[in-house]
Amino acid sequence: MTFKLGNIIFSVAFLSIGFYFLIDTFQIQNLVSGNDVGPRAFPLLVAIGLIIFSGINLMTSIFEKNIEKLKFQNFTKVVLTMVGLVIFLILISAFNFYIASIIMIPILLWINDVRKVTRLGFSTVITIAFIFVVFDFLLGIPIP
Repeated sequence: MTFKLGNIIFSVAFLSIGFYFLIDTFQIQNLVSGNDVGPRAFPLLVAIGLIIFSGINLMTSIFEKNIEKLKFQNFTKVVLTMVGLVIFLILISAFNFYIASIIMIPILLWINDVRKVTRLGFSTVITIAFIFVVFDFLLGIPIP
C-alpha cells in the first residue's frame, strides 16, 4: 500500500465519522435559549473540525504526485499498545479509572521505550493528578 492510498482511506473514514458526529450533534437539544453556548457547542466544533481537516487531507492526498511506499515500522509496539488499551478498558470496568491508570500508564510508557523508573513514576503521578484536578475538582465530573 502506498502512503497516498493510506491517506485517502483514512481521510474518507474520518470524513464519515465527522458527518456521523455532525448528524448526532444536531439531535442534542439546546437547553439554553438565546445566544448562550449550549450543550451541543463542543461536539459541533469537534465534528466541523474533523470534517474540515479530513477534507483538506483528502484533497492534498488526491492531488499529491509523490507516490511513496508505506513502511510499517515498530509494528510490535503498535500491536502491544492496542492490546494494552484493550486491557486498560477491562481494568477500568474491573476496578476504576485511577487504579487502571496506575497500572497501565507505566506499561504503555515501557512499551514505548521509557525505561527510567523515576520518569515512569513521575509521568504516572502527574497524569493522574492532572486528570483528577481537571475533571473532579474543576469541572465536578467524577471519573468512574
